[in-house]
Amino acid sequence: MPLARIPLPLAFLLLAAIACVPTRPSPVQLGIRWTEDEASLEIRYGLCEGERIESVEVVAPRGFVINDGNDRVIWRITSSGSTVTSIRVGSPPSGFRETVPFTPGSIQMAERLAVIVDTSQTQASVIFEGQDVERERILTDEGPIEPASFEARARETCLDD
Repeated sequence: MPLARIPLPLAFLLLAAIACVPTRPSPVQLGIRWTEDEASLEIRYGLCEGERIESVEVVAPRGFVINDGNDRVIWRITSSGSTVTSIRVGSPPSGFRETVPFTPGSIQMAERLAVIVDTSQTQASVIFEGQDVERERILTDEGPIEPASFEARARETCLDD
């Protein structure tokens, strides 16, 4: 059926489905919180056995579809495959290369998206605003949770694979 003949609501649904990027089944494997000194953000990721992180980025969404390639990248680091599970935004850990430098102050109040891609090309993301991020709990797509709960849920997800 030519696209011109597809009913408009169905066409929007198809475009939305095409724009979606596959993500990890459990959003609690990626979270974000303020560091102890509240000077920067810490991205936390629950790796399963054999997984390695290839890239981490923080983006500013543009438009109605988030993570569609049109978002502005605020910070990006890449690796050939790292097992680091805690990353301080703006400070690439050993084994990572900063491909988009971080500009301090670019995170605070606006909506942002943290994205991690692992070596299996699985992508996990969490949407956040600076004022919603806490120091004591990790913000996930399911809301803020205690660090111990975050770690336990990450392990449970690995067992489900």
